[in-house]
Amino acid sequence: MSFLQGLSNKNIIDNWDTLISHSLKKSDYTIREKIEKGQDQIIKSRKQLGATSWFVIECFELPENYFAVMLEEGHVINYVLLKYVQTKNEFFSIYESNIKENDG
Repeated sequence: MSFLQGLSNKNIIDNWDTLISHSLKKSDYTIREKIEKGQDQIIKSRKQLGATSWFVIECFELPENYFAVMLEEGHVINYVLLKYVQTKNEFFSIYESNIKENDG
């Protein structure tokens, strides 16, 4: 999975175009909805502007059940790499732009 090599919370924004270049397609509405509904369990970044929800702006399917997701809360953008584990029917956050390396 070359698109994961060297990726971290700190540089996911800088590598966003590279992630997207590996996308298989834009995700469908059901995936976006599942991420938004389950965000309290999936997304580690705290909401910053008093908003109650992150909204999916873009979501791309990547190989091996990874998803590159751009979320917005007010004017704050969070770039996220998620992994979908089919056996658990759950998403897990791998990297988020709004988290420092020693956080969460």
